[in-house]
Amino acid sequence: MTTGSTGDAAADTTTDDSVSDDDHDDTDEQDEERETTEESNESETTDEKSERPSSRVDLEAMSYRELQQFAKSVDVTANLAREEMEDKLVETLDLDE
Repeated sequence: MTTGSTGDAAADTTTDDSVSDDDHDDTDEQDEERETTEESNESETTDEKSERPSSRVDLEAMSYRELQQFAKSVDVTANLAREEMEDKLVETLDLDE
């Protein structure tokens, strides 16, 4: 009798595996779509960040982390207080006050 119950369990596992394979195919397609969407969003974000600020107001609208990243990209010291970093960026880039 033990053999019969083990056989049933094996049959159930096989059935579950075949369902799982179908689920994996759908999941793979969804993952690919999600990756494509994320890549599109990343390129939009990169494009937005690559726009150069044209005034101090633009710098003030940035988060501190964004300001640091931008400062690094234009060779301005990024470990300063926010206002000091903004001053250096305005001076370096000759931005409007």
